[in-house]
Parts: sequence; structure tokens; C-alpha cells
Amino acid sequence: MRVRTRTKWNQKDQPRDFDQVGSALAFNAWRIATAALLELENEGFQTDTQKQRLDIILEFLVFLLHSTDRLVYGRVSDQDRAGLITAFARHVDRIVRDNARDTRGAEEYAGGIIDLINEISNEYVEYPFTDGEPSFSYLRVFADRVAARMGPRDNKWILDHVMQVEGPESIRALRKALRSLVPETKNPATAG
Repeated sequence: MRVRTRTKWNQKDQPRDFDQVGSALAFNAWRIATAALLELENEGFQTDTQKQRLDIILEFLVFLLHSTDRLVYGRVSDQDRAGLITAFARHVDRIVRDNARDTRGAEEYAGGIIDLINEISNEYVEYPFTDGEPSFSYLRVFADRVAARMGPRDNKWILDHVMQVEGPESIRALRKALRSLVPETKNPATAG
């Protein structure tokens, strides 16, 4: 998967608040997720409805959101990390709701996307993400969740494909965006 991510700010020397960085991360995550969905479809994995596509995209977005939390841990203060992840989640919520409205699926998400993000993220918390790389079990949770959104026809092969291709490729694209959008705090332990 080759996806172009936004890696530079138009006005480079201006400070960015959490909302701006969260918006840029959500935009990049949306691009990564939609490119991954297109790649899955190009590989012959079947999606039948716009709702199913949006559900798969949401799985990728939560995977990328939680992975962002793991990747910025230790690079920025805990306070900054919390503000960044919260802003990122709010923008994911907005993007998914906007797209659900466009596909007449908004009522499906009436219970709250933020609650769904928290619920899904609780599954990832249990598994390691070491030296900037997701563990096998972390990727397996992601692959299982994507497979559950696909039809039964694809369940056998989708796990391997997501774990070996789409998951790692998505992390690579995310890492590229994070390098420039979330600069490392000089002293994460005391910054804030």
C-alpha cells in the first residue's frame, strides 16, 4: 500500500495545539485506512455495503489511533500524549460521523464512536508494542477485528493478509506522519 500522508505544515514555525495536530493525524489516518480498504478490495476481499466498508475503515482508524498512543509514548509528556490522543479521537469521531451521514448509516453510530474507540482500544492494551513495532498478538487482535467485519467467505485468508501486509504497512505510513507532526519533547518526563 502506498499512501501519501501529510507530513509538513504549511506554516512551519508556528506552534500547533492538540486540536490541530489531532486533526492532521485523523486526516492521515483516514487516508491510510481508506487506502488499506481499497487494497483489500483490490486483493479480492469482498465488501458488500457502504456500512461494511465504513466499519472496516473504523477498525483501521482505531488501530491507528491506539498505535499512535503507543508510538508517542516516551516521546512526549504524558499530559501532551493524553491531549493529543483525545484530540485525535474527537476528529476520528467527526470524520466517521460525517461519512456515516453521507452513506445513510449515521443511526448505526448513534451509541457513540468514542465509546466504541474505548471499547476496541481496551483489547489492544493487553498486548505489547515494543521498539515501535506491534507484536504478533497485537496484530492478531487487529486482524481478528477486521475479519469479523468481512464476510465469512474471506475469514480464512484475511487474517494472514492483515497481519502480514495491511497492519505493518499502515504502521509504516503512520510512523512517517508522526515523525513530522508530533515532534519529540526535549524532556518528556518533565514537559507538560
